[in-house]
Amino acid sequence: MKIKKRIILSLLAVALILVSAFIFLNQRPIEVFSDISSGNISRASSTDNTNNTDNEPTKIMSYASYAYYKNGEELATIADLIFIGRVVKVNAPEELQIGDSTKDIYTVSEFRVEKVIKGNINKGDIIKVKQIGGLYNGFLRIEKGIEFFKDGENRLLFLETFDSDEYKYKTPASPINPQQGSMLIVNGKTRKSNDFQIINDSVPEDSVVDAIKKEIKNIKDEKAEAATSTETGK
Repeated sequence: MKIKKRIILSLLAVALILVSAFIFLNQRPIEVFSDISSGNISRASSTDNTNNTDNEPTKIMSYASYAYYKNGEELATIADLIFIGRVVKVNAPEELQIGDSTKDIYTVSEFRVEKVIKGNINKGDIIKVKQIGGLYNGFLRIEKGIEFFKDGENRLLFLETFDSDEYKYKTPASPINPQQGSMLIVNGKTRKSNDFQIINDSVPEDSVVDAIKKEIKNIKDEKAEAATSTETGK
């Protein structure tokens, strides 16, 4: 009887330890962001036009240089739109006018907004997002580092918009840069695809939403405090 009692007490002790460990792990704050050092993402801009055989498209290849951002505050500041959305359509590549004498080939995908983080958008809105590249009219446009969106996938997007009055040629939004402008969401958690992504791997999407919104609020509070200090100092 005593042996049986000891076994039961031992099992209860193990169960208590496991429950305590589970509670501790789940109460720890989730580390959403990992700061990175500053620099350039890819090589300096260059273009290479390659003429192929009659039956193959002409390749237009480029290697662009982008600014990238080292922490969550910078991401929240630079992006005009931030949301989690699902790709509902990937359109055929097209040629877009982006300047008075500048055109380029883009692939435009359509996202249905699932969770709004920043910007004048609503859940359920369809947002068009362009990425440079694609096969159009006999030309295959390729830029190093572009990972094209796929139909049905979920992504966290940090976008720059080009539809305000300051732009003569209004075009769909673009990721702030190829490496940091979007992040896959798989089974409700983030999935890193490169070392330049500031948001950690396997973070629940709700934690990401809350963390970015907190950064946005902190930025607004700092601006308001700075404006108040300026008024007081007059």
